[in-house]
Amino acid sequence: MKREKFLEKIKDILQYKGDKDLTYNSNLIDLDEWDSLSIISTVAFLDSEFGKKVTVSDLQNIDTIEDLARIAGV
Repeated sequence: MKREKFLEKIKDILQYKGDKDLTYNSNLIDLDEWDSLSIISTVAFLDSEFGKKVTVSDLQNIDTIEDLARIAGV
């Protein structure tokens, strides 16, 4: 998956409707959309699309969309 497609998929998972454009440097904790449902959906996406198992430790170290992309290998 290309990086542009990955970013679009994350926007879809978050159901992002904010005023600012999301970038790979966007801090997830600052987004109202980054809630428990979007976290679970993101974990499921990383597993189903990339075969990546995200641990609690991984989640604690995720700050930005770039961190998610790094886990996915994108």
